[in-house]
Amino acid sequence: MYQQTYKLTTDKRSLASKHGQPAVRRVNLITNNNRHFKKPTMQTSCVQLVDNAGPPNFAVDEVWTNEFWKNEVVDVLGQGMFLNTSSKGYWTLKGVDSTKGKARTLAEVLTLAPQILINLAGQQSSNKSQLTAYKCIDNASAQAILDWDHNKRQATESEINNGTIPDAKSWHSLRKALVVDVIPLGGHIGGREQAAQYRDANPTNLKLLKFTLKKGAAEMLFSPDMLAIMPGAGGAAAQIHALVSKFSKEPPKIAAGGEGGLAGYIGVKSESKGPYSMTIGKNDATPLLFQLLIEKVEII
Repeated sequence: MYQQTYKLTTDKRSLASKHGQPAVRRVNLITNNNRHFKKPTMQTSCVQLVDNAGPPNFAVDEVWTNEFWKNEVVDVLGQGMFLNTSSKGYWTLKGVDSTKGKARTLAEVLTLAPQILINLAGQQSSNKSQLTAYKCIDNASAQAILDWDHNKRQATESEINNGTIPDAKSWHSLRKALVVDVIPLGGHIGGREQAAQYRDANPTNLKLLKFTLKKGAAEMLFSPDMLAIMPGAGGAAAQIHALVSKFSKEPPKIAAGGEGGLAGYIGVKSESKGPYSMTIGKNDATPLLFQLLIEKVEII
C-alpha cells in the first residue's frame, strides 16, 4: 500500500498527556493506488488515529471535542483557516458550496455495504483504537437496540457478505422473513459527556447507550462517503468540512437545516451542549450505513 504519512505529535496539548505520556495522532493521505480500496471506491478520511498511551480509546475519542478539531485545523490548514472556520462566515467563503447534497437511497447504501465490511474486516488485526459514540434514550428504545445487536446485527452482516442482498427488493424480502433488520436507531449520537447531560436530567426513565465501533471505523467515518455536514455555524462542523475537503477528492455532502440529516449519509450538526452531534435520521438508508460500523452496543 502506497501512502504519504504526516505524523502530528500532540504531547503539548493532547488530553492524553494528562496521563503521563503523549498520544500520537497520524493523519494518512491514502492515494488511489491503495489496493485495499476496491470498487466502489471509498474516499480518503481526513483523520487516521493510532494512540499509544492513556486509557483505552482515549485519544481516538478526542474527535468529540472542540480541542481536537481546532488543533487539527491549525496544524494542517493554518491559523487563518482556523479563524475562518470559527465563524459562520466560513460557509460564504469562495469555494465552499453550501448547496444541499443529493440523498442516497437504500439500494445505493446496499451497493456500498459489502466493500465497507471488507475494508473494516481488514483492520481488525491492527492496533487502531476504536471510536465510541453515545446516545441518551428511553428504556424501551434502548432494549430494542440491544435486542437488534444480539439477534440481527451479525446475521445482517453475514447476508451482506454472502451477497444475498444485492438490491432493495432482496433486503425487504429478507427483512420481512425476519432474517435481517436495520438498527432501530434515529435522532442523534455524540460524545459521552454530551449524551450524559441529557441522561442525567432524567436518569430513571433514560439510559445511556454506548456504541463501540470497529477498528478502522473512525477513519472511514470522517470521509465524503459517510458524512454530510449541516452548514450555518462555525466550530467543529465547519472544521470537519474543511479537513474532509482537504484530504478527499470532493467535499462532504451538505445536509439539510434543522436536524442536519441527509438520507444515506451520517449528518454532522453543531450543538449547544457539545461541539457537534451525528444525525442518524429516520429512514432506513442512514441507520443501515451506521450499523455497518458497529462492533457492539451496551448500556452504561
